[in-house]
Amino acid sequence: MFAQLMNFISLKINLPIEEKGSPFVQTELIAREELVDAPSLIALIASILLVILVKYRNTHVFTVTFGLFIRQMNFESTIKENWPLFSLNAWLLIFNFILNLSLSLYIYEYIQGSIGNWEAFLKCFVFASFFLMIAFFSMIFVNFLTGTNRATYLPLQITWVLPQFTGIALLCLNMGSLLNQSFQNVLFYFVAGLLLWISFARLFRSGVYLYNQRIEWYYILLYLCTLEIIPLLLLGWFFFN
Repeated sequence: MFAQLMNFISLKINLPIEEKGSPFVQTELIAREELVDAPSLIALIASILLVILVKYRNTHVFTVTFGLFIRQMNFESTIKENWPLFSLNAWLLIFNFILNLSLSLYIYEYIQGSIGNWEAFLKCFVFASFFLMIAFFSMIFVNFLTGTNRATYLPLQITWVLPQFTGIALLCLNMGSLLNQSFQNVLFYFVAGLLLWISFARLFRSGVYLYNQRIEWYYILLYLCTLEIIPLLLLGWFFFN
């Protein structure tokens, strides 16, 4: 009893314990491995704040953007009545899409063995921005060659609206992958599925619109080559280079 009492006092005043039969075991504090690095954490927090701000400004943001994401009917009327194309909310969600696509690509590179730092994240951010902007540059090019806005009127709206809900979905995926690292192994498939979905949804809706507008077939071919194929090739280059 006396030996145990002395061991307890020694532990309290940080004295060494020499008795082999002591019930107290000295332990050494070891720094825990970081679960989330700084770029991922800051990007995730910034994205959450953006979505909260948009939700505060428009309580129906999730319902409206999800409806525009999955439905083709009443697309233009919904935009005119409930979701102005170039409102502040739309711009915030577009930036949220770029931010979360950057984070998804960064996580993919990180688990592939790339160094996790701000330089790598900046590279992913530039790539995600270019992936979105190339579609608009392509439509400007089509307008320049055709001399008409009919070929890109609705495709422009679709290209602008679809990424807005996609960014919210990517936020949920990124949050899950950062909280549970085992989920990072399948994050690639979910991200690729979302990007393929918005590409084919844009292709289908735009194709129906161009057909109904009686657009000449070579304009449609030009549209497909510039607006749809190039972004997909760009994604393929990033993931399989």
